[in-house]
Amino acid sequence: MRDSKNQRKNTLPMNITQQQVEAGQAVYTKRTLAIYDLLVLGLSNRLIWKCPTPQLITHYNQNVSGNHLDVGVGTGYFLDHCRFPSDTPRVALMDLNPDTLEFASRRVARYLPEIYPQNILEPISFDGNGFDSVQRGFPAENDPSASRALYRPTFFFE
Repeated sequence: MRDSKNQRKNTLPMNITQQQVEAGQAVYTKRTLAIYDLLVLGLSNRLIWKCPTPQLITHYNQNVSGNHLDVGVGTGYFLDHCRFPSDTPRVALMDLNPDTLEFASRRVARYLPEIYPQNILEPISFDGNGFDSVQRGFPAENDPSASRALYRPTFFFE
């Protein structure tokens, strides 16, 4: 067991430890997710990043497919508000945090989302069908190569 933990730690990029990964996602609790949309999508996007959420939704709508994976799901806001090109899209959620996965999956339950608990800083072994679009959420610790390994070469947006 000890060896596998050390081996896993060594697979993380930029000398990021497992402890740092866990601390980075720990802030996303049920309590903080309840106010996340207001603080991040309502205020932070507009005032700090100068990219209002409606603009992000427009970008999302232009790039989302009917076979979509969201990595770093947050609250599932974008999946809930985007326009899929299909009435019955295949929607998948990938995140390390069980609270964000639960929150987002409840929010988009109408799409019967597939759930993939995964630390994307570690190698991803994925045996399922690929995705036509992959969206990486806001987490800064995301590794683009992890997302790219999961999509079919139709479109990838960040």
